[in-house]
Amino acid sequence: MRTIRVLIVDDSTVIRRLLSDAFSADPAIEIAGIAENGKIALAKVPQLNPDLITLDMEMPEMDGYEAVSLLRSKGFELPIIALTAQAMKSDIVKCLDAGCDDYASKPIDKVALIELCENHVTNSLRRKSERKQTMKL
Repeated sequence: MRTIRVLIVDDSTVIRRLLSDAFSADPAIEIAGIAENGKIALAKVPQLNPDLITLDMEMPEMDGYEAVSLLRSKGFELPIIALTAQAMKSDIVKCLDAGCDDYASKPIDKVALIELCENHVTNSLRRKSERKQTMKL
């Protein structure tokens, strides 16, 4: 399996460090970059070309809802996992409606998050391969 390149987007230094440490411990995951808010993430995505983004939904300057909406409008189709302390059903639906592929609630279960990310990237690669096959026919 190829390495999964992850962009971590969160305004909390503690959460960025926690995610970075968790992902770095997995040889199948590489930290493509880190951004402190959605505005910085939007600027970094074209340069870093991540396979997946973990996105805090509540940040200053540009929150995750606005960032995911802008990323999707610019054609970013790869997985975006919302990270939120708000785990009510309505909050989860809001994340998914905004364009996130899935969510993980804080505090973060590192093992579950890594598995979630790996599953989404695997599915994304499979869909991409299927589209290429369809285009060849």
